[in-house]
Amino acid sequence: MGYGLGRKGYWVGPICDCEFRKVLEVSYFTAYKYHFFKRSSCNRVTLGRHPEVKWAQRVDKVYITVQLADSKNAKVDLTPEGVFTFSGSAGTEDHQYELKLELFEKVNVEESKINVGVRSIFSVVQKAENGWWKRLLRAEGKTPHYVKVDWDKWVDEDEEDGSGEPDLGGMDFSKFGGMGADGMGGMDFSKFGGDAMDDIDESDDEGTRVC
Repeated sequence: MGYGLGRKGYWVGPICDCEFRKVLEVSYFTAYKYHFFKRSSCNRVTLGRHPEVKWAQRVDKVYITVQLADSKNAKVDLTPEGVFTFSGSAGTEDHQYELKLELFEKVNVEESKINVGVRSIFSVVQKAENGWWKRLLRAEGKTPHYVKVDWDKWVDEDEEDGSGEPDLGGMDFSKFGGMGADGMGGMDFSKFGGDAMDDIDESDDEGTRVC
């Protein structure tokens, strides 16, 4: 025999074991369902969309391409500590995309530059100290699924001397620097558009391979 709870949470009289087990099962299922849907709802709110990121490097710089066609209200920030952030919207429903990359080492913001195109945002990030990075991101472990090697621009460390710079297709660049020593302060590129966005290399959308 056991004791059950009434609809308002008050104790009621004794019930048989089989009925008591049913009460427990219903109670556990209700609690689990509440917890699951509450957690799922929170995840939908807090998890944003990440654009695809492609990267390559040379001994003195890193090439970072944020793949987001027809982006709107694009904002990019780069700090000397190597924190690269991006936010913008895209698509017919104006989905919001966000990105934060903590790069492997510190960077030279003043010497870094950026191009905002119709299909992507391309950055040439100057390293604070020359050297070959083991990876793009500071944190060890599995690389996020949206960060991929840009094989069109990639060269191995022992092949760099004869490789030269990648073909940038006459891109028009803006300086990352000029916004203070702490970085860009969230430079807003939503005002860029028109003919200035047509210089992006057409080859960026072709033959992309994933590591």
